[in-house]
Amino acid sequence: MEADRPEVLSALSQRMLDCVGLPIAYFDRDQCFRFANAAFVDWLGKSADEVVGRSVAEVDGEDVLPLYRAYVESALEGERTGFERQLAVPGRPALWVRVDYHPDRDRSGAVRGVIVTYIDVDNLKRLELEAGQREHRLRLVTDSIGAPILYCDRQLKLRFANRPFGDLVGVPADDLLGHALRDAVGPDAFADLQPRAERAFAGQPESYERRAQHIDGSLRWVRVSLLPDRDPSGAVAGIFVVLTDIDDDVQIREALKAQGRQLRLFADNIPGPIAYLDRDLRYTFVNQAFAARARPPAGGDLRPGARRRAAGRGGGVPGADPRPGAAGRVGRVRTGQRRRGMADALDAGPRGA
Repeated sequence: MEADRPEVLSALSQRMLDCVGLPIAYFDRDQCFRFANAAFVDWLGKSADEVVGRSVAEVDGEDVLPLYRAYVESALEGERTGFERQLAVPGRPALWVRVDYHPDRDRSGAVRGVIVTYIDVDNLKRLELEAGQREHRLRLVTDSIGAPILYCDRQLKLRFANRPFGDLVGVPADDLLGHALRDAVGPDAFADLQPRAERAFAGQPESYERRAQHIDGSLRWVRVSLLPDRDPSGAVAGIFVVLTDIDDDVQIREALKAQGRQLRLFADNIPGPIAYLDRDLRYTFVNQAFAARARPPAGGDLRPGARRRAAGRGGGVPGADPRPGAAGRVGRVRTGQRRRGMADALDAGPRGA
């Protein structure tokens, strides 16, 4: 009876492991399978006789084993290893599995074999592949836009950066991932960005302008936009940072301001009053001479005709002629600036009311 005990225990172990849905097998130091449960041989699409007593190369395939030989050898040296692979069984769709090798040691600690387990990771792997494809498409789009774009989490760690941002700082975009935002943009830029990032994490989009230094040392004006990224629950999980080159716009804007200052300086040095009215008969420009001489009626209405209407109600400007037709005469005099003084023309108001 005692002689039959090992066989009984072996059969009992076989039945117990066959009840486990997890594929399990065992190979010795000679890389020969000594055990495989029902799930293991089923996943391989083989019978037990085609696995037990066969070498790892025979079971996995001579063409496949070179890809994973290093894992087998490391496991036999005592290191727990694992990898992902596709199981291709005739008549079945390819299945992604996680293969783990667990060293089996004797009482002295020497490795005498390896326990093999398979785990179905097909759905997870397909989700990862789909996510990778989506990220690839996103990168193609963001790289084509030309504007530097990055994404950071609440710990201000970079989780995404497109190629234009990498070109801006002189570092490949993939090498930036996982680094602190401060290290990626520099201390000066980070000092401007940090308080605005805090408001963006609170859910408020932010935008500001600053001069950014390129890797070649050149300085260009950029608009920095911080856009909150909300998860399905509505919480802000991170922020997108978009840099838009506005250097040409800033130069044009500054040139227009300079021209405006030159025009103002020129107009203010002309002794005669000058003004410009828009289509709504509103003054959009007056020089100092005009402003000094113009005296708006009650209510501050400077529109042409306001003075004549005020004069008709007895509230005219002192010295203005309230007689019918006087406004036209005054307008003509203002245009010619010959028969009356400019001050009288201003008091009468522009023509065309």
